[in-house]
Amino acid sequence: MVRKLLFVLVLAASVMPVHKSGAVTPQRWFLSSAQDMESGDVEGLSVADDGTLSLAPVLEDVGETEEMFVWALAEDRQGRLFAATGNQGRVFIKEGTQTPRLFFETPQTQIQSLVIDPQGNVYAGAAPDGVIYKILPDGRGNVFCRTGETYVWDMELGADGSLYAATGTRGIVLKIDRDGKIVDKVLDTSDPHVMTLVPDGRGGFYAGTDGNGLVYAIENDRSRLLFAAAEREIHTLAVGPDGRVYAGATGARNPGEQSTERSPSGAVYRLEPSGAATKLWTAPYPLVLSIVPYDSSRMLVGVGPRGVLYLLSTDGRTQRVADTGESQPACFLKRSSGEILIGMGNSGKIKRLTTKPGTRGVFVTPARNAGYVAQWGRVEIRGVIPPGTRVHVESRTGNKSDPATEWSAWQPLFGEEQDRIQSPAAQYAQLRLTLTRAENAPSPQVSSIGITSLQVNLRPEISMVSVQPVRSTQTGSQSSSQQGESSSDQSSTPRTTTPRGAPTKRSLVSVRWNVTDPNGDDLVYSLYFRRVSETTWHLLDELLTRNSYVWDTEGAPEGMTVVKVVASDQPSNPWQTALSAERESAAFPVDYSGPVVSELTASPRPDGSVVLRGVGSDTVGPINDGAYSVNSGEWRPFFPADGIFDGKREAFEVLTEALDPGTYTIAVRLRDSAENVGVGTVTVQIPRR
Repeated sequence: MVRKLLFVLVLAASVMPVHKSGAVTPQRWFLSSAQDMESGDVEGLSVADDGTLSLAPVLEDVGETEEMFVWALAEDRQGRLFAATGNQGRVFIKEGTQTPRLFFETPQTQIQSLVIDPQGNVYAGAAPDGVIYKILPDGRGNVFCRTGETYVWDMELGADGSLYAATGTRGIVLKIDRDGKIVDKVLDTSDPHVMTLVPDGRGGFYAGTDGNGLVYAIENDRSRLLFAAAEREIHTLAVGPDGRVYAGATGARNPGEQSTERSPSGAVYRLEPSGAATKLWTAPYPLVLSIVPYDSSRMLVGVGPRGVLYLLSTDGRTQRVADTGESQPACFLKRSSGEILIGMGNSGKIKRLTTKPGTRGVFVTPARNAGYVAQWGRVEIRGVIPPGTRVHVESRTGNKSDPATEWSAWQPLFGEEQDRIQSPAAQYAQLRLTLTRAENAPSPQVSSIGITSLQVNLRPEISMVSVQPVRSTQTGSQSSSQQGESSSDQSSTPRTTTPRGAPTKRSLVSVRWNVTDPNGDDLVYSLYFRRVSETTWHLLDELLTRNSYVWDTEGAPEGMTVVKVVASDQPSNPWQTALSAERESAAFPVDYSGPVVSELTASPRPDGSVVLRGVGSDTVGPINDGAYSVNSGEWRPFFPADGIFDGKREAFEVLTEALDPGTYTIAVRLRDSAENVGVGTVTVQIPRR
C-alpha cells in the first residue's frame, strides 16, 4: 500500500498570523516548483514539470573509447555501433556486449560525423582537412571526397544514394555522388558553419547554422530560409513525433551577451513546415547540444556545460530526467531497438539511458538565508513513499553564505517524527534529502520541501540622537514685534525686561533619532532628560512610536541638558525576550530666559556723546551680541570690553554718537545663544553747550 508522506513541521508559535518579519514571527521557506528544485544540487534525481523529485533513470556505461570526445554515433543494419571520436581522428566499433575497439584510424584530429549506407559502408567526416572517408564493412577505407572545407559537421544520405555534407568554414552543404564527386552546392549561406543536417521525412533536409542561428529547408536540392533565431547557433535539429522540427539554439547573438554557466541562454524552438516558430523552452544552461525523439509526445534534450538531460513535451512541459555526470552530451542515437545512446564529450564514453529508476538520489537545497542568526525549527516534506522506499533528511547550518567552509556537519533530524532540525542556530541553513528504494520497489516522490526559522532576537540599534531648536517660520517685523514673555517686572531705572510674544516659543526643541532593528521588529521609545550636572534621569515621555518629538523645555530647569532615547522591541517579542537599546544626545542648553543687563549707567560727555557702562549676564549660554538704541531709534551694535561676546558674563563700555541737548532714554539689548533677549534702559540728560 502506498504511504503518503507528510511532515507538517512548524513551530508552536507559527499558529500566530504572519503580519511581517520579526523576531517573534517564524519565517517559512518552501521549495515546490521545478525552478525551485533546480536551484539546488540534484544528483541521481529527476525533476518533473511540477517540481516533484523522484529517482532518475539509470545511465549505464555501454563502452569507453579512451578518446576525449564522442562526436557522433551510428548503427548499421546488423546492429553494430560505430563511434566518431577526437582528438585522434578515430572510428570505433562495438559489437554486441563487446568492448568498443578501434575500427578505422585517420591522420585527422577529429571525426565529427558518421553515416552508414544500406550496404554497410561507413562515411566519416573529418577535420581539420574537411575529408570524408569511406570505410568498408571489414574496416578497410580510403578518402572518398575532399570537400575543400575545414569541417564536415554532419552528413545524411539522400534517396538516390547521394551524400549530403554540412561543412564549415564557408557555411555550405555539398551534394556528393556515389563516386565521391561534388556535384552541387545545395546550400550556400552567409554564415561560416552549417552545424546540423536532418532528413525532413519527405526526401529533403533541414539545416542549421552557426553565426546567425538560421534554419533552412532543402527541397529538391534547393534551399529556402525557414527561420532566424535570436541565438547565435542552431547546434542540433530533430523532427519530432508530430512531424514538426525542433531546433536547439545555443549562445547569445551579440558578443556582449556572453552566457554564464547558469545563464538561461539556450533555447528549443518548435518550427512548422511553413517556418512559423514557437520558442518552446528556455533552457537553464547555455548549450543545447543534442535533441532526439523519445516517445510519441516528447523529445530528449541534452544541455551543457553540466551534462543534464531533459524530456521536453511537444506542448513545452519539461522534466529534468538525469545528470550524465559529465559536461557535454555531444550526441544522441536512437537505435532500432528504441534504446537511446549518448556520446559524451570530455570523457569519450558511451552511455545508455534506461527506463529503470536508480536506487539512490540526493537533493541539496540552496542555502537559506534567515537574515540574521536564527533558530531552525521543523521541516515539512510532502510526497509519496511507497513500501520499500525512504526519504532521509539531514540539515547543516553556518554563518557564511558559502557552505563549503565553517558550517556544521550534516546531522539527521530528530524528534518523535524525525522532523526537527538539531543543527545549531545560525544565519544560513541547508537540507539534504536522500531518496532510496529497494531493488523491486518504485521510486519515492517528494513534491515540496518546507523549513521554518525564527530569528534570534537582536537589540535595536540607535545610530543618532539630535536636539535642535524649533525655529520660527515668521520673518520680518512680525517676528520682532512678537517676542517672548517678560522675565522680570522691574519699574525702576535702570530696569531689565524680556520682549514679549513670539511666533514659535524659544523653549521648544525638536528631538530626533535614527533607529534600526535587525529583526525588523516594531519598536516603542521612551525619552529621558537630565542636566549635565545631575546623575538622575527624569522620564519625559514613553510608549512613543515615532522617531521624533517636540519638547517644550519651559518647565525644565535651565542649564546644559542631555536627552536619552530608549528603544525597545517589546511590541514584537514576549517580555522575557524583548531587548532595548539606548543612546544619549550631545549636551544642549535649556535656556528660555534672556540675559540680564545690570549696573547700567550713562555718562554724558562735553561733546554730547554718552558713555554707556554695564554688565550683561546669562545663567546658561554665552551672550552672542549686543546693541543699543536711543529713544527707540535704530539699533546700533557694540562689542564688550574684551572685544568679543563669548561668555556668560560680559562687561561693556560703549560711546554713543553726539546728541543734541535734551533728555534721552537709551536701551541696551543683549541676545544669548538660544536667541533669548534681555533689555536694560537708562535715562540721561544732555546739557546745553
